[in-house]
Amino acid sequence: MDPADLTALGLSQDAAESYMDLLAAGHRRAALEVELHGELHAVGLVGDPEPDGAARLNDPRRVLRAEARRRRRQADAALHLEHELGSLWDRPGAQGTDIIEVLHGRAAVQRVADTMQLSAVEQVRSMDRGPYAPSTAGQMCPVQRRQLPRGIRYQTVYSDEAVSDPAIRSSINEAVALGEEARVHASVPLRLRIIDEEIGLIVLIEGERVTGVVIHPSPMLDALIALFASVWSGSVPLGVADQAPLLTTESSSAGSVSSATPVSEEEAARELVGLMAAGVTDEQMARQMGISRRTLSRRIQQLLEATGSTTRFQLGVQAARRGWLV
Repeated sequence: MDPADLTALGLSQDAAESYMDLLAAGHRRAALEVELHGELHAVGLVGDPEPDGAARLNDPRRVLRAEARRRRRQADAALHLEHELGSLWDRPGAQGTDIIEVLHGRAAVQRVADTMQLSAVEQVRSMDRGPYAPSTAGQMCPVQRRQLPRGIRYQTVYSDEAVSDPAIRSSINEAVALGEEARVHASVPLRLRIIDEEIGLIVLIEGERVTGVVIHPSPMLDALIALFASVWSGSVPLGVADQAPLLTTESSSAGSVSSATPVSEEEAARELVGLMAAGVTDEQMARQMGISRRTLSRRIQQLLEATGSTTRFQLGVQAARRGWLV
């Protein structure tokens, strides 16, 4: 069992790990630090301190059953409120629709975004772009960290500014390591998340003002799904830009790809042509590949000569004919 699962009870990671260590060691009574005892006592996992300062551990099954009953009551209350408030929302003359909901404030948007992800059955598709809140930039979404190992498929298109930021790129790498399918596009139009085929969320950020627009099943949601598919198909797999250089830094006397090239010409073409097709500028490509502009120009020239092209447009045609663009 992952101690992180206990954080759902309100425990800190340190308290969760300490409690798991106590159980693993078979302890039923232990002297605990004041702060640790306070956290465990608050959720009912340990009792009051005894005269010698030690506290008895309670049966976690009894504690969790009681917690489950409490949360069921809360859920029932929330469903009752949903019905009552929904009736007010739908009253004649009310300003609202069945297609969209508007959320105001970062906290409200984050709460709904997390709930939507937890409701996913098959997949979560996202387009991600700045601006990013300083407090969360570089941190992987905790809900996504839980969902990926459970088999939920994540497909995310990141803006170039996101993958170029070291802190944000670190969190992206963490998500990719857990199974996220990540791509990069030079011009991500908006922040969007789509859960299965059921619901979408657009996030609008203007300075400190955060607004969310929830889109329910409708032609509007269908259009957003089609928009994501279009941007996804024109994006470059993030791992492509992280591979080692695919073309040699020096061409042969004939100006073509050297026989010392460590991978095939087709793989090299997929990298460069894919980045160009995504609209990434030469400067951005060089930065993502970790090479100079001069080296990038030389590699593009090698690829032009290898495909018999004289312009980048012709190179794009050749790439399409050879199936290099996915």
